[in-house]
Amino acid sequence: MTQLLDHPLGRFMEEESPASWSVIPAAAGFVRLSTGNLLGSKVSELFKHFAVVLVYANASIMAQLLKGSGLTPLLVVPPLRSSALTAYQALKQLLLDGQLHPTVANIVLEPTVSAAMPSSLPAQSLLNCATTFLGYSAQPLTITASARTDQSWEDVDRLALQLLENAVQLERYPTERAH
Repeated sequence: MTQLLDHPLGRFMEEESPASWSVIPAAAGFVRLSTGNLLGSKVSELFKHFAVVLVYANASIMAQLLKGSGLTPLLVVPPLRSSALTAYQALKQLLLDGQLHPTVANIVLEPTVSAAMPSSLPAQSLLNCATTFLGYSAQPLTITASARTDQSWEDVDRLALQLLENAVQLERYPTERAH
């Protein structure tokens, strides 16, 4: 993304219709943008041909990029014991550093006879700590991870709709021209 930010006219040389899915490595670009406001930057011009842009970043960068924007980032809690601690750290950064209130997605495994721990333990631990230490309560969305694709479509559709409800349209800026 840094190349696209540094050379704004270069993107006009590219094909006008992008692929259905494009992945743009952006860690360095996000670090550069984190000194300002992602929504107030000219980054929207980079994605003008896309209907939806998903930003995947760690919580500290996300808190800086979206600080005070009112957006609702997604915080995923996988079904691992260590997930509660890392999710709590991310939640704390989003809440305190970014004033962001994330949607918590509790990923649970399809129930099996050999399940060693309750599927909701990491998310429940996260929510207990968030309530106790941060005074924050959330209602997580449960997403069932299943080998059968038809099993989890309902959960994923519900999550996608909730995320789209909290989406924001990026502003359009005129392209900078070199003279």
